[in-house]
Amino acid sequence: MQSRSPFGDVTQPPLTPEARLNRAMRMEGVARQRSSAIFVSASMLVIAPLLVLLTGLPAAYYYHAILLVFVGLIWFQYYVAKVIDGDWPDYLLVPFYFGILSFTLIYPIPLAHYTHYEFAASLGLRAGTFVYFFFILTSFAFSVSPWLLVWCGVCGAVAWAVGTAWVVAQPGIEITGVPQTDATGATSSQWLETIQQPRFVDLAVTFQDVIVFMIVAVLLALVVAGSRQLLLRRTAEERRGANLARYVPAQLAARMAETDMPFTEDRETEAVVLFTDIVGFSRWAETRSPAQVLQLLREVHAIVGSEVFAAEGVLDKYIGDGAMATFGITVTDAPAERALSCMEAINARMAAFNLDRSARGESPILLSMGAHIGRVTVGDVGGEGRMELAVLGDAVNVASRLETLTRKIGAAAAVSEALVMAAGGAREGWFERGEEAISGRVLGVTVWMIPRQNEVIGLVEAAH
Repeated sequence: MQSRSPFGDVTQPPLTPEARLNRAMRMEGVARQRSSAIFVSASMLVIAPLLVLLTGLPAAYYYHAILLVFVGLIWFQYYVAKVIDGDWPDYLLVPFYFGILSFTLIYPIPLAHYTHYEFAASLGLRAGTFVYFFFILTSFAFSVSPWLLVWCGVCGAVAWAVGTAWVVAQPGIEITGVPQTDATGATSSQWLETIQQPRFVDLAVTFQDVIVFMIVAVLLALVVAGSRQLLLRRTAEERRGANLARYVPAQLAARMAETDMPFTEDRETEAVVLFTDIVGFSRWAETRSPAQVLQLLREVHAIVGSEVFAAEGVLDKYIGDGAMATFGITVTDAPAERALSCMEAINARMAAFNLDRSARGESPILLSMGAHIGRVTVGDVGGEGRMELAVLGDAVNVASRLETLTRKIGAAAAVSEALVMAAGGAREGWFERGEEAISGRVLGVTVWMIPRQNEVIGLVEAAH
């Protein structure tokens, strides 16, 4: 027997973005139904004592029983919505709401005593009780389904029309619609006398109530539809923001969301530039399948990217098997210290990564890192269809050369002394190498480094 996952049928394909949005809307609808149930229950507590004043006892007991039925129905609807994926139960319950309400407002109260039965029936249409239909309608405005509100309008209109038809069918009922006038244009005295009779039913008023009720239902449906579209857009924007944050830090993603071109105006700032690269990657990839190469890149890039983001840096780009990151462009506090901490964390993660690979009988992977601090210019490059954040300056070139230098000096990471001093001086695990010549520069750079473990180097060389 196959067990069912608490997260649904795992054999089914993943939900599409539209399906995820619809599910989110459904969950929002259930939450709003709970609010609606609380609102209706509280309203019934307010209405209950008013009924005693309006109808007296024992007639009020009859209405109190009806109120309990409505409260039970609304909470039943909420619990059904929690366990059934779909809004069809709501559509089934709506006719019951308006049917019970129409019966309650029109049919004579069983506990009351009338001299003429038909008088009570006609008076039910003239007591102004139709306003309670709007109460039920607005309670459904908590939903996120505009069509459900339209259905409420239809059911309410039909229920009141059926109730009116039942009253009109009672013996002795007189009906009229448009006011009658005499030859002078004044209201007919005969018509005025008629409408004052208890048996009188004004169909024009009933027609007006039904039409206004339908119009309000449609207007509420339009409001709910607008709210639904707003919620869908908001959910889509949050999803796009979450996807963007997978590539850039949250601060940069927020800045990019605030303006169309956040870096149009070039600005100069002091920043740390970090480069990473896999040593001997081309030779390693030569004997591996494309799938194996892609898997390794994903694993290494995931380590680099997560640590850069954790240190509030900007992952500028992945360059093949390498990456470029900056610190100080968006978050300006202590960029040097955050950059060195990031490099230490990456080095520790790579050590654990290689231990895991060795346990599986796979060769370790060497990742080299180089970083420098200096003045850089930050700005957008490209066209309207494709923009890219560019960081330019001597610090970029020096950081790239320091990453290349790691192979010569046997280092896992190499940084300039300027970066170490900017971070507060010597740090545990870092050693001063001395001045090294940098390709393309006249002046050398004093280098600090994290030495590569000799045993790891030997394993890599043997594997290659």
